[in-house]
Amino acid sequence: MSKTTKFAALAILGAAAVSSHTASAETMKITFAAAPPPAQLLLRIAAKDYIPTINKRLAEGGNFRIKWTKAWGSSLASFKDTFESVEEGISQMAMTLNVFEQSNLPFENLSYKVPFATANVKLLNQVHRDLHKKFPVMGKAWTSRNQVYLGGAASDTWNLITKFPVTKYEDLQGKRIGASGAASAWLRAVGAVPVTSSMNQSFTNIKNGLYDGYPISNTLAFIYKTYEAAKFLTAVNFGATVGPSISFNKQTWDKIPGYAKKIIRQETGKLLGKYSGGSMGLAKKFGGIMAKKGVKLSGFPETERRRWAMKLPNVPNQWAATWEKKGLPAKAILQAYLDGLRAGGEKLARDWDKE
Repeated sequence: MSKTTKFAALAILGAAAVSSHTASAETMKITFAAAPPPAQLLLRIAAKDYIPTINKRLAEGGNFRIKWTKAWGSSLASFKDTFESVEEGISQMAMTLNVFEQSNLPFENLSYKVPFATANVKLLNQVHRDLHKKFPVMGKAWTSRNQVYLGGAASDTWNLITKFPVTKYEDLQGKRIGASGAASAWLRAVGAVPVTSSMNQSFTNIKNGLYDGYPISNTLAFIYKTYEAAKFLTAVNFGATVGPSISFNKQTWDKIPGYAKKIIRQETGKLLGKYSGGSMGLAKKFGGIMAKKGVKLSGFPETERRRWAMKLPNVPNQWAATWEKKGLPAKAILQAYLDGLRAGGEKLARDWDKE
Protein backbone atom coordinates (compact mmCIF):
# COMPACT_ATOMS: atom_id res chain seq x y z
CA MET A 1 0.00 0.00 0.00
CA SER A 2 2.26 2.70 -1.25
CA LYS A 3 -0.14 5.55 -0.58
CA THR A 4 -1.22 4.55 2.97
CA THR A 5 0.50 7.41 4.73
CA LYS A 6 -0.69 9.92 2.19
CA PHE A 7 -4.28 8.81 2.55
CA ALA A 8 -4.40 8.17 6.32
CA ALA A 9 -6.22 11.36 7.27
CA LEU A 10 -8.68 11.11 4.42
CA ALA A 11 -9.42 7.46 5.23
CA ILE A 12 -11.02 8.51 8.50
CA LEU A 13 -13.38 10.79 6.60
CA GLY A 14 -14.06 8.13 3.98
CA ALA A 15 -14.97 5.51 6.56
CA ALA A 16 -17.28 7.92 8.35
CA ALA A 17 -19.07 8.91 5.16
CA VAL A 18 -20.25 5.52 3.99
CA SER A 19 -23.89 5.59 5.13
CA SER A 20 -26.61 7.41 6.99
CA HIS A 21 -30.24 6.62 7.82
CA THR A 22 -33.46 8.51 7.34
CA ALA A 23 -36.92 7.59 8.57
CA SER A 24 -37.88 6.14 5.21
CA ALA A 25 -34.70 4.71 3.66
CA GLU A 26 -31.04 4.02 4.16
CA THR A 27 -28.90 6.49 2.24
CA MET A 28 -25.32 5.60 1.42
CA LYS A 29 -22.83 8.32 0.55
CA ILE A 30 -20.66 7.25 -2.37
CA THR A 31 -17.73 9.29 -3.62
CA PHE A 32 -17.00 8.39 -7.25
CA ALA A 33 -13.35 9.24 -7.97
CA ALA A 34 -11.78 9.76 -11.39
CA ALA A 35 -8.70 11.65 -12.51
CA PRO A 36 -9.85 12.81 -15.98
CA PRO A 37 -11.99 15.94 -16.30
CA PRO A 38 -15.81 15.69 -16.35
CA ALA A 39 -15.73 16.19 -20.13
CA GLN A 40 -14.17 12.74 -20.58
CA LEU A 41 -16.63 10.48 -22.42
CA LEU A 42 -17.23 7.85 -19.75
CA LEU A 43 -17.72 10.51 -17.10
CA ARG A 44 -20.11 12.46 -19.29
CA ILE A 45 -22.18 9.31 -19.76
CA ALA A 46 -21.99 8.61 -16.03
CA ALA A 47 -23.30 12.08 -15.17
CA LYS A 48 -26.03 12.07 -17.81
CA ASP A 49 -27.27 8.47 -17.71
CA TYR A 50 -25.54 6.14 -15.26
CA ILE A 51 -26.05 7.94 -11.96
CA PRO A 52 -29.58 9.23 -12.73
CA THR A 53 -30.69 5.78 -13.91
CA ILE A 54 -29.36 4.05 -10.81
CA ASN A 55 -31.11 6.63 -8.64
CA LYS A 56 -34.36 6.18 -10.55
CA ARG A 57 -34.28 2.39 -10.33
CA LEU A 58 -33.48 2.47 -6.62
CA ALA A 59 -36.34 4.90 -6.00
CA GLU A 60 -38.79 2.62 -7.80
CA GLY A 61 -38.44 -0.11 -5.22
CA GLY A 62 -36.63 -1.02 -2.06
CA ASN A 63 -35.39 0.95 0.89
CA PHE A 64 -31.93 2.02 -0.27
CA ARG A 65 -30.68 5.26 -1.80
CA ILE A 66 -27.32 6.69 -2.85
CA LYS A 67 -26.04 10.22 -2.38
CA TRP A 68 -23.30 10.71 -4.96
CA THR A 69 -20.21 12.91 -4.87
CA LYS A 70 -18.47 13.19 -8.24
CA ALA A 71 -14.79 13.65 -7.34
CA TRP A 72 -13.58 14.00 -10.91
CA GLY A 73 -10.81 15.99 -12.56
CA SER A 74 -8.22 14.80 -9.98
CA SER A 75 -10.12 16.71 -7.27
CA LEU A 76 -9.61 13.79 -4.87
CA ALA A 77 -7.02 11.51 -6.45
CA SER A 78 -4.56 11.86 -9.32
CA PHE A 79 -4.19 9.41 -12.20
CA LYS A 80 -1.62 7.43 -10.21
CA ASP A 81 -3.56 7.55 -6.92
CA THR A 82 -7.10 6.62 -8.00
CA PHE A 83 -6.65 2.87 -7.55
CA GLU A 84 -5.30 3.32 -4.02
CA SER A 85 -8.07 5.78 -3.14
CA VAL A 86 -10.61 2.96 -3.53
CA GLU A 87 -8.39 0.49 -1.69
CA GLU A 88 -8.08 2.82 1.30
CA GLY A 89 -11.77 3.80 1.31
CA ILE A 90 -11.08 7.44 0.46
CA SER A 91 -13.42 6.97 -2.46
CA GLN A 92 -16.12 4.34 -2.43
CA MET A 93 -15.85 3.70 -6.17
CA ALA A 94 -13.64 4.88 -9.02
CA MET A 95 -12.79 4.83 -12.66
CA THR A 96 -9.17 3.70 -12.73
CA LEU A 97 -7.16 4.09 -15.92
CA ASN A 98 -5.36 0.77 -16.25
CA VAL A 99 -2.26 2.17 -17.94
CA PHE A 100 -1.29 3.92 -14.69
CA GLU A 101 -1.43 0.64 -12.74
CA GLN A 102 0.80 -1.66 -14.78
CA SER A 103 2.36 -3.22 -11.68
CA ASN A 104 -0.86 -3.63 -9.70
CA LEU A 105 -3.04 -4.64 -12.66
CA PRO A 106 -0.76 -6.37 -15.18
CA PHE A 107 -3.49 -8.31 -16.97
CA GLU A 108 -5.79 -5.30 -17.32
CA ASN A 109 -2.92 -3.84 -19.33
CA LEU A 110 -2.59 -6.76 -21.74
CA SER A 111 -3.96 -4.78 -24.69
CA TYR A 112 -1.12 -2.28 -24.24
CA LYS A 113 1.44 -5.09 -24.34
CA VAL A 114 0.28 -6.59 -27.65
CA PRO A 115 0.66 -3.87 -30.31
CA PHE A 116 -0.91 -4.08 -33.76
CA ALA A 117 -3.61 -6.45 -32.48
CA THR A 118 -7.14 -5.19 -33.20
CA ALA A 119 -9.15 -2.03 -33.75
CA ASN A 120 -12.39 -3.95 -33.07
CA VAL A 121 -13.49 -2.67 -29.66
CA LYS A 122 -16.49 -5.02 -29.52
CA LEU A 123 -14.23 -8.03 -30.01
CA LEU A 124 -11.64 -6.73 -27.56
CA ASN A 125 -14.32 -6.23 -24.90
CA GLN A 126 -15.59 -9.78 -25.37
CA VAL A 127 -12.12 -11.31 -25.21
CA HIS A 128 -11.33 -9.29 -22.09
CA ARG A 129 -14.53 -10.47 -20.37
CA ASP A 130 -13.75 -14.06 -21.34
CA LEU A 131 -10.28 -13.77 -19.79
CA HIS A 132 -11.81 -12.61 -16.51
CA LYS A 133 -14.12 -15.63 -16.49
CA LYS A 134 -11.35 -18.10 -17.32
CA PHE A 135 -8.58 -16.73 -15.11
CA PRO A 136 -9.60 -15.92 -11.50
CA VAL A 137 -6.17 -14.36 -10.94
CA MET A 138 -7.41 -11.31 -12.85
CA GLY A 139 -10.17 -10.69 -10.34
CA LYS A 140 -7.81 -11.48 -7.48
CA ALA A 141 -5.69 -8.49 -8.49
CA TRP A 142 -8.65 -6.37 -7.39
CA THR A 143 -9.86 -8.34 -4.37
CA SER A 144 -6.33 -8.48 -2.96
CA ARG A 145 -6.41 -4.69 -2.96
CA ASN A 146 -9.77 -4.45 -1.18
CA GLN A 147 -11.83 -3.83 -4.32
CA VAL A 148 -14.72 -5.36 -6.25
CA TYR A 149 -14.18 -5.17 -10.02
CA LEU A 150 -17.28 -4.36 -12.07
CA GLY A 151 -15.74 -4.22 -15.54
CA GLY A 152 -13.54 -2.46 -18.07
CA ALA A 153 -14.04 -1.03 -21.54
CA ALA A 154 -12.10 -0.74 -24.79
CA SER A 155 -11.78 2.48 -26.75
CA ASP A 156 -10.66 3.50 -30.24
CA THR A 157 -7.31 2.49 -31.67
CA TRP A 158 -4.11 4.47 -31.30
CA ASN A 159 -2.73 6.15 -34.40
CA LEU A 160 0.18 8.54 -34.96
CA ILE A 161 0.05 12.32 -35.21
CA THR A 162 3.15 14.12 -36.49
CA LYS A 163 4.46 17.35 -38.00
CA PHE A 164 5.54 15.45 -41.12
CA PRO A 165 3.96 12.80 -43.39
CA VAL A 166 4.47 9.12 -42.52
CA THR A 167 4.05 6.43 -45.18
CA LYS A 168 6.51 3.88 -43.76
CA TYR A 169 8.29 3.41 -40.46
CA GLU A 170 11.58 4.62 -41.95
CA ASP A 171 10.06 8.12 -42.00
CA LEU A 172 10.42 8.14 -38.22
CA GLN A 173 14.13 7.40 -38.10
CA GLY A 174 15.96 10.04 -36.08
CA LYS A 175 12.72 11.87 -35.25
CA ARG A 176 11.90 12.81 -31.68
CA ILE A 177 8.46 11.43 -30.82
CA GLY A 178 6.69 11.82 -27.49
CA ALA A 179 5.50 8.61 -25.83
CA SER A 180 4.61 6.97 -22.55
CA GLY A 181 4.61 3.37 -21.39
CA ALA A 182 4.80 0.61 -23.98
CA ALA A 183 4.69 3.03 -26.92
CA SER A 184 8.31 4.01 -26.36
CA ALA A 185 9.44 0.52 -27.39
CA TRP A 186 7.30 0.63 -30.55
CA LEU A 187 9.07 3.82 -31.62
CA ARG A 188 12.61 2.97 -30.53
CA ALA A 189 12.54 -0.26 -32.54
CA VAL A 190 12.12 1.65 -35.82
CA GLY A 191 14.80 4.26 -35.15
CA ALA A 192 12.72 7.05 -33.65
CA VAL A 193 13.89 8.83 -30.50
CA PRO A 194 11.20 8.46 -27.81
CA VAL A 195 10.75 11.38 -25.45
CA THR A 196 8.90 10.51 -22.25
CA SER A 197 5.75 12.59 -22.10
CA SER A 198 2.04 12.19 -21.31
CA MET A 199 -0.69 12.75 -23.88
CA ASN A 200 -2.08 15.80 -22.15
CA GLN A 201 1.31 17.47 -22.70
CA SER A 202 1.48 16.61 -26.40
CA PHE A 203 0.08 19.89 -27.77
CA THR A 204 2.39 22.11 -25.72
CA ASN A 205 5.49 19.99 -26.23
CA ILE A 206 5.05 19.65 -30.00
CA LYS A 207 4.33 23.35 -30.32
CA ASN A 208 7.46 24.18 -28.31
CA GLY A 209 9.63 21.84 -30.37
CA LEU A 210 10.37 19.26 -27.68
CA TYR A 211 9.30 16.52 -30.10
CA ASP A 212 7.51 16.20 -33.45
CA GLY A 213 4.72 13.70 -32.91
CA TYR A 214 2.83 11.40 -30.57
CA PRO A 215 1.04 8.00 -30.78
CA ILE A 216 -2.54 8.81 -29.84
CA SER A 217 -6.16 7.99 -30.62
CA ASN A 218 -8.20 10.29 -32.84
CA THR A 219 -10.45 11.10 -29.89
CA LEU A 220 -7.61 12.17 -27.62
CA ALA A 221 -5.77 14.02 -30.39
CA PHE A 222 -8.87 16.19 -30.61
CA ILE A 223 -9.56 16.52 -26.88
CA TYR A 224 -5.95 17.42 -26.06
CA LYS A 225 -5.75 19.69 -29.14
CA THR A 226 -2.65 17.88 -30.36
CA TYR A 227 -3.90 18.38 -33.93
CA GLU A 228 -3.38 22.12 -33.59
CA ALA A 229 0.38 21.57 -33.31
CA ALA A 230 0.83 18.59 -35.65
CA LYS A 231 -1.05 18.39 -38.96
CA PHE A 232 -0.44 14.81 -40.14
CA LEU A 233 -2.60 12.07 -38.64
CA THR A 234 -1.68 8.60 -39.91
CA ALA A 235 -3.96 5.62 -39.26
CA VAL A 236 -1.14 3.33 -38.14
CA ASN A 237 -3.62 1.36 -36.00
CA PHE A 238 -1.43 0.31 -33.10
CA GLY A 239 -4.62 -1.20 -31.68
CA ALA A 240 -7.56 -0.54 -29.39
CA THR A 241 -6.91 -0.71 -25.65
CA VAL A 242 -8.90 -1.52 -22.53
CA GLY A 243 -8.45 1.81 -20.80
CA PRO A 244 -10.85 2.47 -17.89
CA SER A 245 -12.00 0.04 -15.21
CA ILE A 246 -14.76 0.51 -12.63
CA SER A 247 -14.39 -0.81 -9.09
CA PHE A 248 -15.96 -0.45 -5.63
CA ASN A 249 -14.34 -0.46 -2.22
CA LYS A 250 -14.99 -3.92 -0.71
CA GLN A 251 -16.40 -2.68 2.62
CA THR A 252 -18.73 -0.30 0.79
CA TRP A 253 -19.90 -3.01 -1.60
CA ASP A 254 -20.62 -5.44 1.23
CA LYS A 255 -23.02 -2.93 2.80
CA ILE A 256 -25.09 -2.50 -0.37
CA PRO A 257 -28.28 -4.64 -0.48
CA GLY A 258 -28.30 -7.47 -2.99
CA TYR A 259 -30.99 -6.00 -5.24
CA ALA A 260 -29.10 -2.69 -5.38
CA LYS A 261 -25.87 -4.48 -6.27
CA LYS A 262 -27.68 -6.10 -9.19
CA ILE A 263 -28.88 -2.69 -10.41
CA ILE A 264 -25.39 -1.20 -10.11
CA ARG A 265 -23.81 -4.12 -11.99
CA GLN A 266 -26.39 -3.89 -14.77
CA GLU A 267 -26.00 -0.14 -15.18
CA THR A 268 -22.20 -0.35 -15.02
CA GLY A 269 -22.28 -2.83 -17.89
CA LYS A 270 -24.42 -0.41 -19.89
CA LEU A 271 -22.12 2.49 -19.02
CA LEU A 272 -19.05 0.64 -20.26
CA GLY A 273 -20.84 -0.46 -23.42
CA LYS A 274 -21.95 3.08 -24.20
CA TYR A 275 -18.41 4.31 -23.62
CA SER A 276 -16.89 1.81 -26.06
CA GLY A 277 -19.51 2.46 -28.72
CA GLY A 278 -19.32 6.18 -28.17
CA SER A 279 -15.55 6.24 -28.49
CA MET A 280 -15.79 4.82 -32.01
CA GLY A 281 -18.39 7.39 -32.97
CA LEU A 282 -16.28 10.21 -31.57
CA ALA A 283 -13.16 8.95 -33.36
CA LYS A 284 -14.97 9.30 -36.68
CA LYS A 285 -16.59 12.60 -35.75
CA PHE A 286 -13.41 14.20 -34.44
CA GLY A 287 -11.43 12.91 -37.42
CA GLY A 288 -13.81 14.80 -39.69
CA ILE A 289 -13.54 17.97 -37.64
CA MET A 290 -9.75 17.82 -37.59
CA ALA A 291 -9.69 17.32 -41.37
CA LYS A 292 -11.77 20.47 -41.81
CA LYS A 293 -9.26 22.31 -39.65
CA GLY A 294 -6.37 21.40 -41.91
CA VAL A 295 -5.18 18.05 -40.59
CA LYS A 296 -4.14 15.64 -43.34
CA LEU A 297 -5.65 12.24 -42.56
CA SER A 298 -3.97 9.31 -44.26
CA GLY A 299 -4.13 5.54 -44.18
CA PHE A 300 -1.23 3.24 -43.50
CA PRO A 301 -0.77 0.20 -45.78
CA GLU A 302 -1.26 -3.16 -44.08
CA THR A 303 2.07 -4.29 -45.51
CA GLU A 304 3.81 -1.41 -43.73
CA ARG A 305 1.92 -2.14 -40.53
CA ARG A 306 3.16 -5.73 -40.62
CA ARG A 307 6.71 -4.60 -41.39
CA TRP A 308 6.60 -2.36 -38.33
CA ALA A 309 5.22 -5.18 -36.15
CA MET A 310 7.98 -7.53 -37.34
CA LYS A 311 10.62 -4.91 -36.54
CA LEU A 312 9.71 -4.92 -32.84
CA PRO A 313 11.21 -7.19 -30.21
CA ASN A 314 8.70 -9.81 -29.06
CA VAL A 315 7.22 -7.49 -26.44
CA PRO A 316 4.25 -9.72 -25.51
CA ASN A 317 6.43 -12.77 -24.82
CA GLN A 318 8.93 -10.69 -22.87
CA TRP A 319 6.09 -9.26 -20.79
CA ALA A 320 4.64 -12.73 -20.15
CA ALA A 321 8.03 -14.14 -19.12
CA THR A 322 8.47 -11.36 -16.57
CA TRP A 323 5.17 -12.13 -14.85
CA GLU A 324 5.68 -15.89 -15.07
CA LYS A 325 8.80 -15.45 -12.93
CA LYS A 326 6.53 -13.85 -10.31
CA GLY A 327 4.31 -16.93 -10.25
CA LEU A 328 1.45 -15.64 -12.40
CA PRO A 329 0.00 -17.51 -15.44
CA ALA A 330 0.91 -14.77 -17.87
CA LYS A 331 1.79 -17.10 -20.76
CA ALA A 332 -1.58 -18.86 -20.55
CA ILE A 333 -3.42 -15.55 -20.38
CA LEU A 334 -1.47 -14.15 -23.34
CA GLN A 335 -2.20 -17.31 -25.33
CA ALA A 336 -5.92 -17.14 -24.52
CA TYR A 337 -5.96 -13.46 -25.50
CA LEU A 338 -4.37 -14.06 -28.90
CA ASP A 339 -6.52 -17.14 -29.54
CA GLY A 340 -9.62 -15.15 -28.63
CA LEU A 341 -8.79 -12.40 -31.11
CA ARG A 342 -8.16 -14.95 -33.87
CA ALA A 343 -11.39 -16.80 -33.05
CA GLY A 344 -13.20 -13.49 -33.42
CA GLY A 345 -11.89 -13.12 -36.97
CA GLU A 346 -8.87 -10.91 -36.33
CA LYS A 347 -5.84 -11.47 -38.53
CA LEU A 348 -2.95 -10.37 -36.36
CA ALA A 349 -0.16 -8.31 -37.87
CA ARG A 350 2.25 -10.67 -36.12
CA ASP A 351 1.75 -14.07 -34.49
CA TRP A 352 3.75 -13.30 -31.38
CA ASP A 353 3.00 -16.66 -29.75
CA LYS A 354 4.30 -18.72 -32.67
CA GLU A 355 7.87 -17.48 -32.50
